[in-house]
Amino acid sequence: MRLSLGWGLILLLIGCQGESPSQLGYQKIAGTTMGTYYAITWSGGPAIAWKDSVDAILVAFNEEVSTYINTSTIGLFNQSETGIWLDTLDNQDFYKNYRMSSNWSKLTDGAFDPTVMPLVNYWGFGYTEKKAVTRVDSQRVESLLPLIGMENLRLEYVDSVKQYWLEKSHPDVQLDFSAIAKGFGVDRLSEWLEQKGVEHYLVDIGGEMRSQGTNPKGGEWVIGINEPLEGAAADAVFQTLKLSGRAVATSGNYRNFYKVDGNKYSHTISPWTGYPQKLPILSVTVVAPDCASADALATACMVLGHESGLALIEKIADIEAYFIYNNGSDELSVVMTSGFQSFLND
Repeated sequence: MRLSLGWGLILLLIGCQGESPSQLGYQKIAGTTMGTYYAITWSGGPAIAWKDSVDAILVAFNEEVSTYINTSTIGLFNQSETGIWLDTLDNQDFYKNYRMSSNWSKLTDGAFDPTVMPLVNYWGFGYTEKKAVTRVDSQRVESLLPLIGMENLRLEYVDSVKQYWLEKSHPDVQLDFSAIAKGFGVDRLSEWLEQKGVEHYLVDIGGEMRSQGTNPKGGEWVIGINEPLEGAAADAVFQTLKLSGRAVATSGNYRNFYKVDGNKYSHTISPWTGYPQKLPILSVTVVAPDCASADALATACMVLGHESGLALIEKIADIEAYFIYNNGSDELSVVMTSGFQSFLND
């Protein structure tokens, strides 16, 4: 039974024919967040009361990291001239997203870069008007490049006020956590469930997922990787995975793009060139202990491409990746890290 559709990933519940998750002792709640859906399947618990709590957690999270909310913490930072003060209690979600983003930016040599927001907006994929660039202004792109890079930010703890000061080098420096926030939200909800004593669950926000324990049939959670082709059905499955106690995220260029005069512009922007990345890679699926890391690294690998991305992931302990790319023929090609084979549902 197919439970939900995701961005690059599909949750597949292989259960007893004719029985729903609730009949098997599992419950589900669902709603909307971050411009997409969320769905949680777990064993036991008061579903109605928990939905209110989950919605409250996600609303508070968005008020920290959503670029579409002018009064969010990230919105206030992006609008500021010099920076903002951060309280690690009142602004903990923003603070943690910033620290994780900074860490993965360093470890990927800048392939993952949360300061890419000005370029994302220019190319029509950000929080500004969604408008295709019909005539590329190379001088404008060039002028934005000095704003990109973590060296434009400085985080300092000021003991006298017991707060952090996050400073920007230029008023137009902006942050974008969209390549890590969904994964972080999945982790927040997963940790909340575990604090409630839940041992069997799957949390899904827009196709970014984290699992624990067993599915309604008593086996590992089965997740499908979408077929990464333009025009492919949203439920077209290229490969299935089995996961438990792990998180997974997929990034791809096959849905969020536009074409102008035969040229394709995808939402994966290179922080080095300022242009949408044009590489043979179509999608990458990353499995990691936490979903925020999987989310960030999937984006980094889309920027790097399948060869450099594979080399990067092989160096990182306890993280695996599965790359689908176009080899120049009509067939899709696959390459994966040495440990990914154990997750394949053959």
